[in-house]
Amino acid sequence: MTKKKLNFLFLFAIGVTFWQCASSEKSGTLGQIYHNTTAQYNAYFLGSERLTAAEAKITKASPDDFNHILTLFPSTDTTITAQFRPELEEVIKKASFAIKKHSKSRWTSDSYILVGKARYHLGEYDEAIRTFRFANTGSKKDQVKFRAQVWLMRCFIAQGDYESADAVSDLLKKVKLNKNNAIHLFLNRAEYHLQQKDTALAINNLKLAIPIMKNKDYQARARFILAQLYQQTNQNKQAFDIYTRIVKHNPPYELGFYSKLNLGQVTELSDPNDKARIEKYFAKLLKDPKNTDFKDKIYYEMARFALKQQQYEPALEYLRQSTKAQTTNETQKAYSHLLAGKIYYENLQKYNLAYAYYDSAVQVMPPNSLDYQPSSERRDVLKEFSTHFTTVQTQDSLQALARLDSASLNKRLAAILEKRVQEKLQQEQQLKKQQENNSSNQNLSTLGSGLNNIGNRRNNNNSNSGGAWYFDNPASVARAQGEFVQKWGNRQLQDNWRLSNVAATVAAQPANRNSTIDKVPNTTGADSVASNPVAARQELLRDIPIGSERLQASNILVEDALFNLAGIYQQQLKEPVRATETYEKLLQRFPATKHKSEVYYSLYLIYQEQKNDRAKTYADLVKKEFPGSKYAKLIDQPDYLKQVSANNDKARQLYDSAFVNYHRERYPVAITLANQVQQQYPDSELADRVAFLKVLLAGRTQKPAAFKTSVRQFIQKYPNSTLLPNAEEILNIFEAYESGKLSEAEFNKTRTQKVAVPETPKVADAAQVAEEPVVEEPITPEPTESEEPKPNRRRPQPRQKPNARNNPSQITNLPPADSSAAEPDPVDPIVAEQDTTSQENVPVENAAPTTDNPAPEATPAAGNPASTTPSPVETKAIYAADLAIPHLVVVAYPKNHPAFKDVVTKMAAYNAKYNLADKLKVDSTGFSGTTSFLIIKEFDAGKKAVSYATKQKAPQSPLSKIRGIEFTTFAISSENLLILMKEGKLEDYLTFYKNSYF
Repeated sequence: MTKKKLNFLFLFAIGVTFWQCASSEKSGTLGQIYHNTTAQYNAYFLGSERLTAAEAKITKASPDDFNHILTLFPSTDTTITAQFRPELEEVIKKASFAIKKHSKSRWTSDSYILVGKARYHLGEYDEAIRTFRFANTGSKKDQVKFRAQVWLMRCFIAQGDYESADAVSDLLKKVKLNKNNAIHLFLNRAEYHLQQKDTALAINNLKLAIPIMKNKDYQARARFILAQLYQQTNQNKQAFDIYTRIVKHNPPYELGFYSKLNLGQVTELSDPNDKARIEKYFAKLLKDPKNTDFKDKIYYEMARFALKQQQYEPALEYLRQSTKAQTTNETQKAYSHLLAGKIYYENLQKYNLAYAYYDSAVQVMPPNSLDYQPSSERRDVLKEFSTHFTTVQTQDSLQALARLDSASLNKRLAAILEKRVQEKLQQEQQLKKQQENNSSNQNLSTLGSGLNNIGNRRNNNNSNSGGAWYFDNPASVARAQGEFVQKWGNRQLQDNWRLSNVAATVAAQPANRNSTIDKVPNTTGADSVASNPVAARQELLRDIPIGSERLQASNILVEDALFNLAGIYQQQLKEPVRATETYEKLLQRFPATKHKSEVYYSLYLIYQEQKNDRAKTYADLVKKEFPGSKYAKLIDQPDYLKQVSANNDKARQLYDSAFVNYHRERYPVAITLANQVQQQYPDSELADRVAFLKVLLAGRTQKPAAFKTSVRQFIQKYPNSTLLPNAEEILNIFEAYESGKLSEAEFNKTRTQKVAVPETPKVADAAQVAEEPVVEEPITPEPTESEEPKPNRRRPQPRQKPNARNNPSQITNLPPADSSAAEPDPVDPIVAEQDTTSQENVPVENAAPTTDNPAPEATPAAGNPASTTPSPVETKAIYAADLAIPHLVVVAYPKNHPAFKDVVTKMAAYNAKYNLADKLKVDSTGFSGTTSFLIIKEFDAGKKAVSYATKQKAPQSPLSKIRGIEFTTFAISSENLLILMKEGKLEDYLTFYKNSYF
């Protein structure tokens, strides 16, 4: 055989081999090698590299806020990650290629995890969870399963689903992980505990993760976070040791700089020389030219150090320097203003200045900052506080002037007017000087621009010889930006940007406040003092409370202001010492104050909380001087408010039932229920509503004269009711009819329309509507020991759509008869996106999780529909499905069943642990004669409510412990709940819910 023939046969054999290997269905040895190699290097490797690059870009686009604990993971803010969607979608494309074309390779599960990571970074948590679950179920490699579970935990944490994250964490305690999985698990747990405000456990997990990290930069970052946590918990020695270690190991520059900076804060001051040493250390950092863009932060830390030494004026001076520093970090300016506000409030008690600084901080602080909401709230509180405080100061000063004799008063007024004239002149001089400086700076700027233009031309001419353009130097650009903002403020790029009226917000920027950072000049009337001193003097005299009537009015202002100040101290600022001082000052100045009973009770509460014996003194004063008041009852019956609240709830339930029966034109039933409310709960908060409902019922059942009389009686009895305009409008209709403006037909029509549209109960209230009057005895008797329990019957599982979550949220708690029935395997997230009608796209079956390595189903398996729910039938289109609006979760359960006796308390505790951020409230109310509703409210969107309802069969939920009792859990919007209460047909809504939400 010739050499040519041999070569041809050899090439032919190789071609046939590759042709055989190319099919994704071939599983021979050569085919397996081919698929493994191509999947790894043609798809997985490229996707992994692009994911690493995308994560680096996300990290770079998310600047760190070193005023807070740094984040352990790259940002999950979708406003940031959305910028990198093309890169992340390319990752999904590459990984999907390995899955579709090389499904038999050993890189399939790894590729699924790559897809899940990309989904996670895009903020598509549900899709990411579905993908990780599929990877966990389908993989044959233990460590790949564990990696999928670790990422499942991270997704749950990002969603705020701490219950599911906790379940996955517990599951991973039972297995042995490789180093990479262990690092990510420890970091996940640290993040979980940080979000749960458990710093000690976060520290423990970081200490486990750091020693086994390979990436030195990320290891340095983790160490920095650990040091921050030690510093936050006043473990300064441990923090000092870690910051020192970071500096010694050549970290990234920014991390090293802040480590050096924080060393000054955690250094132990054992002798007087240490203070001078730290001050020299800060001065050295300021002189370093590499720290030019960090001067604002250095001055800020110097202020914090001075504040530790109780040196308030130097601290404020450092903060002034911080806000003047020419840097591009606007966020740091916010924190400098914030610290100044705290000093003025907490240490110097200059409340107007404190408010001004908090206001400046809020204006420049990013709304997504952790401090934005509390700072905004404190700003609003201080605004109200400063108003009352200024009232007290102003009225006290005016009363002091009123007590002067005529000669002394004239002398004092002349001094005040002279001072205002001088202040006006000083302001004019300062303004003139500032304008001259600005003009000089502008000339220098013009000269500098000309020199720069010359330099640029030279650089352009010498570009071939290595000349550098000005804007290629980031430090110079940053410095120039800082100078521009310092002079002009933050202005939009537009024509005539120099004009002040173009950028109206510039005046509000803190940069313009730096020169008067601790001055609040009084310019009231200053413009007219010099030109017309007589008029200015008369203006001052008008405010002075001369005479008994004006003095009494001034005292009322002081009395109310002191009471409000004390209340703010006690309830909003949480400062009991200053609250007691202000309350007692109020009692001293105004012994017969109209607020006396409340002041006594407030002092009783404060002293009782402090375990002070004076609590008994004020308790006795309340009982002695106000024996029948609610405050006396609160002292004798600590649960009095709970009783009042419970009575209000019962009254509301009866009222809502009466209201619904009124709408259904069942007037006798509505009258009976309204009378029942007035008889049983005469002091309820709904007294005016019930009375007005009776007015409306009179309009439907009595003659016009009796109706008119009932309206007038309501107006006389409830002059401050919010329903007063409704009643007055009805009277206006009567007057129009009696004056001949309305015919009898028009009168009857108008009157009917007005009566038919009373104030509708709030949705939260409407949840308590019962069709018939409520009876005290339970309708369904409690089961006795002799009764046989009903058999547990397994019902058909509702069919789920491919894009639904694994578990429906309409659940019951009947245990399945066949406990071996496994939940369906997760749907392939890659194949599911294709056309499922194609035979080629049918997903490959994967084995269910083994008992050794179960899938982390933190989200529980779906339950079964209640036996009382009939087969789906076509319902009227009375409900609307809108997942974007707020929703509630309802548990429908047998009325008065003992198993649900403490369910409200248990669910409240459950929410406090796993859903604290949602601020959910739990109520229980009747729905019908046999069914009660447990209502959990309120979720900002339907999807969140459905997810919450789904989880109620997880072992952490109190509902999962209720066995052998049929109950149904579902999500519902506020509008649909009101309709459900009025219609009274639960089955219809459940059918709609099943068809519309899944």
